[in-house]
Parts: sequence; structure tokens; C-alpha cells
Amino acid sequence: MDLHFDTHELVGLVKSFEDASGGPMVKDVEKVVFMGAMNIKRDAARRISGHPHFRGVPGSIDFDMYRSLRSPAAEIGPNHAKPQGNIAHIAENGSPTSAPMPFMTPAGEAEEPKFAKALEGLAAKALG
Repeated sequence: MDLHFDTHELVGLVKSFEDASGGPMVKDVEKVVFMGAMNIKRDAARRISGHPHFRGVPGSIDFDMYRSLRSPAAEIGPNHAKPQGNIAHIAENGSPTSAPMPFMTPAGEAEEPKFAKALEGLAAKALG
């Protein structure tokens, strides 16, 4: 399950303001990334909850925040150390005997425009 948002231009713009002003924007970008990750986690859990065979999957969805070379980032998905986290890919992608029931990808796609709008808001704020 790999979903990437192509927001490098927005992040680059925000980063240029961060570099020019000594770094105050990085905390704001981290907040936007955190909120986006939290929204995806909650939406994905909501989408898969109630399924009789994957009852533990909603509780296994987790995320990790880190700072990449370019900007703050988050990795979101089922934690294999939690109950049923290691079988969540079967629900997302299906198997030879069961159809896929995507929950991570639609949650990420639903969050993408909100995430981009939040980054645009940061850029507008930095412009004054």
C-alpha cells in the first residue's frame, strides 16, 4: 500500500520561506502533515470497520512521522505488530479467492485535496 501526494512544488515554496525566515514554517508544515496523517488513519479505520473477517484491522492502522531530506513526512498504514495488521493487505488488495476492499487508498485520495489546500494556506500566510 503505497500512496504518495505530489506536493513537492508547494512544499518547495513553503521551504523557501522557511529558509528565508530562519525556519518557523517547518513547525506549521509538520502540523499539516500530522493532521493529514491522522485524518487518513481515522478515515481508513472507518472504511474497514465492521467487516466480520477484519475486525482487528481498524485498530492496527497507525502512522509514523519523520523528517525526510526535503520536508516533514508521514508513513501511514497497518502496523504488522498489532492484531491483524499483517493481513490488512488482503483486504486492501484482495486475494485469489476474495475481491479487494480498499480502505487505505480511498482514505488517502480523499485527504489529498485537503492536504494540498492546507499547504497552499501556509504558502499564502507566508506571502503575507
